[in-house]
Amino acid sequence: MKQFILVRWLLLSVCLSLLAVTVFLVHNRVHLVKQKDTPYHQAPSNWFFMQRAYPFETINYNAFDEALGQADRLLALSAFKQNGSWEFIGPDNVGGRLTDVAMHPTDSQTVYVAAASGGVFKSNDLGDSWQAIFDDQPSLSIGALAIDPEDADVIYVGTGEVNGGGGSLTYGGTGVYKSDDAGLSWTSLGLTETRHIGRIVIDPSNSQRVFVAAMGRLFSENQERGLFRSEDGGQTWENVLYISPQTGGIDVVINPNNPDTMYAAMWQRIRYPDSRRFGGDEGGVFRSVDGGTTWTELTNGLPETEIGRIGLGMAPSEPNVLYALYADEVGPFRGFYKSIDGGENWTQLPDDPVLVQNSAFFGWWFGNVRVHPENPDIIYSLGLRLVRSEDGGFTFEDVSGGMHVDHHGLYIHPLNTNLIIDGNDGGFYVSRDGGNAWEHKDNLPITQFYTVDIDFQNPLHVVGGTQDNNTYRTFSSSESDWEVLVPIGDGQYVRIDPQDNQKVYGSFQRGGIMRSVDGGENFFFATEGIDAEEPVNWSAPIELDISNPGTLYTGTNKVYRSENEARSWEAISPALPARNVSTSVFDTFGTITSISVSPTNPDYIYAGTDDGLVWVSTNGGEEWIDITQSLPDRWVTRVMVDPRVETTAYVTYSGFREDIPLPHVFKTTNTGQLWTDISSNLPEAPVNDIIPDPVQPGLLYVATDLGVFYTVDDGEVWMPLGEGVPRVPITDLSLHAPCRKLVAATYGRSMYSFDLAQIGFGPTGIESAQTPAGRIDALENYPNPFAASTTVRFSLQAASDVLVELYDLTNRKVAVLQEAYLSAGIHEIVWDGRDMSGREVAAGRYFCRIQAGEQVKTHPLVRVR
Repeated sequence: MKQFILVRWLLLSVCLSLLAVTVFLVHNRVHLVKQKDTPYHQAPSNWFFMQRAYPFETINYNAFDEALGQADRLLALSAFKQNGSWEFIGPDNVGGRLTDVAMHPTDSQTVYVAAASGGVFKSNDLGDSWQAIFDDQPSLSIGALAIDPEDADVIYVGTGEVNGGGGSLTYGGTGVYKSDDAGLSWTSLGLTETRHIGRIVIDPSNSQRVFVAAMGRLFSENQERGLFRSEDGGQTWENVLYISPQTGGIDVVINPNNPDTMYAAMWQRIRYPDSRRFGGDEGGVFRSVDGGTTWTELTNGLPETEIGRIGLGMAPSEPNVLYALYADEVGPFRGFYKSIDGGENWTQLPDDPVLVQNSAFFGWWFGNVRVHPENPDIIYSLGLRLVRSEDGGFTFEDVSGGMHVDHHGLYIHPLNTNLIIDGNDGGFYVSRDGGNAWEHKDNLPITQFYTVDIDFQNPLHVVGGTQDNNTYRTFSSSESDWEVLVPIGDGQYVRIDPQDNQKVYGSFQRGGIMRSVDGGENFFFATEGIDAEEPVNWSAPIELDISNPGTLYTGTNKVYRSENEARSWEAISPALPARNVSTSVFDTFGTITSISVSPTNPDYIYAGTDDGLVWVSTNGGEEWIDITQSLPDRWVTRVMVDPRVETTAYVTYSGFREDIPLPHVFKTTNTGQLWTDISSNLPEAPVNDIIPDPVQPGLLYVATDLGVFYTVDDGEVWMPLGEGVPRVPITDLSLHAPCRKLVAATYGRSMYSFDLAQIGFGPTGIESAQTPAGRIDALENYPNPFAASTTVRFSLQAASDVLVELYDLTNRKVAVLQEAYLSAGIHEIVWDGRDMSGREVAAGRYFCRIQAGEQVKTHPLVRVR
């Protein structure tokens, strides 16, 4: 059992990981042999958003809504139904970011949680088990929850996470939803253009009166923001507190003894791709004494300029006692204020060091306050950590224990104030002793993955990098069997050497790279030779040369290569010129987002950039040619060379249309001299990855923000692949061709696996699952390594249809050794080292794949000369 220690990782700037100050490293697994200074100068933020907005200042939500409709129509076509199911493979023992939590007011076992990009979950046993209850809705980005105090079966959901700023930021929401049956069904209540909702509160004396604090669009101005009121349970809405197109509602509290008295926090903020403003003079605390019809700004003792995010707290037992936590317009702690006369007068409390540190450098990411239901002097401040005051805000102590950082939601049960639940960037926590000790319910399937890779030697071994939760792996592909692999910040690319799975390469935000030679037990920093002053993407790629996995590639604004397993790197390109973006508000830096090396000819190297350019070298990096031609001016998400022909490649794009249709997938067969649009009937949504199947020409898989799609005719017609994955962005795919296994990384609902034999793409193109099962007890070959020939030996426990094939490291089928119905017992097949055309294969590593009925096993073979 490995022990965990706490290691300080000092970030050079406020970065998107939002761990900011502290991350957990694993003892004896990470050896800090070289501290890499990560370049943050000119660093663009909000990586997720920027991909989809470039080259414009905001996402075209009309185009996004159209793409949703296109996907729905495609899924509804009967010809595309019953095309297999995805299997959830986890993790559910890692967690992910929660934005809000709520409890049944009289039942201490019923809990609801809002995931930042994973929907709404319900538990009837205080988090021991969960049920997804919002998956059929168009937006699974959640900002706020509210339960009707008069009828706990009535639940409101505000979509669109309001905590803007981070690689974490997902799409805005689609308004407010209501359930009258405890989450079994939902009705849209409108407010679609509010996009990001910070709080929903219900009048405790009149549940038909509902208030919604709406921030509006986070990356552009709009009118649909402020505080909205409904007098008829959400059927109609009125904007009762509006300041300006840049200022929205972030928090609201209601006096339980006199519900006509209420308080709202307004926050002026605007964030463009090339600039941000997290505060301004228009923000502040406002009070209404007539149920929200008229409002007065409270200024006696409160800041009036340079106001950032504000969190409000009201003491339920003494509603005249109010607390307000202020950040400044940049983000750090501004002050903690208290009123004991219903907001008439405010006093700034002493700047307790614990509270100041808790607000850290990014108060715009959390900044909430909760007050004990019975004791007005017990206050919880939600920030980087969870801190508590027991003397009315004069002093604070850290009570977060071993909880994950970045706290967004907290609920103290009014009938048992020792029972507290907390939601943070690591998931759901429960305290049964008033917040002194916490239990992590590590069973929520809401991890946000950036990437995925499959171990070629062991297809059950799956790895992936996550937002704010390190890099994880499983050796069993089972949902609760995941563990930390690379324990730093935001995990990005992970690559396992297909010849030697003891060699593992992982990365974290802004080009950090680590290497392991013992299967991930110990990691070393591996950036020697990479210029730390060069601009680098938030998710800088790492790719292996499959024909020689000891050679790796990564990129800044240059392409780098290592020929010694990442011990050192050398630039093999100049700084690739950035696109002229003088007509765009988008500040890009020409960083490399994707690299692909031909497995048939490693002299062919392709690269794509964040400003929409595609480059190729046909001589191993000596010269680079811009082959963008007439490709779209959008963020390149993936370049992928064909596994069979080095002159054939694919490129995929993010972004949305403006006035004309926008294709997202292109193909070239002549090294970029001419590109063909193969998007066809794909929904016009960002495409994040593409995989050409090495077994069957013309078969392609793409990961999009609206699901996984495939084509059997090189893009003439696209079809949705399988059912069972919630509508969250699919950020990455990995294919294990011999086992016909496709794994999808999702941004908010962990990972899913798909058996391609379900749709006839098994090893023989036949529904192999229909053949009888015959258990394979052993699979080996001798001699191994071999020179001239080797004997493959296997044992069947029962008679079965058997297929024995050989693959090289590019997943290309080399030979079929056996395809027959075999009896139980031991069988031997001699391979003479020739491929299907009768030619001698080169020295190297190969894999024997045997399928008997439903069971598949693989075994490595090594040929020497």
